[in-house]
Amino acid sequence: MMLPTEIAAARLRLSRERPYLAAALWALQPVERPGLGTLAVDKWWRLYFDPAICSTWSVEQIAGVLYHEVCHLLRDHHSRAEAISADPSLFNLAGDAEINDDLLNEGILLPGQPV
Repeated sequence: MMLPTEIAAARLRLSRERPYLAAALWALQPVERPGLGTLAVDKWWRLYFDPAICSTWSVEQIAGVLYHEVCHLLRDHHSRAEAISADPSLFNLAGDAEINDDLLNEGILLPGQPV
């Protein structure tokens, strides 16, 4: 599956700015999910994306969200949640907060009002 140009550009931008993330970014398998309203990943390294975000978010914002999603994978959040039988929605929110404080401290631009 081909990524929309804006998401592909964001992935390239992020891999150039943070080359240590390149292997993870290029390992993601894109899956189009209209109506999702964001990007998301699962433990099998699938990147779910709503093509509509491309018209509302800048490439810099998309790169920030890609960075966020890769952090979920690299920090092994799915295995941690499974290990303690955590509520997936609550664990995801906690993971979002744990990631976003680091990204915002780095000056990463995220769309909307991140957790």
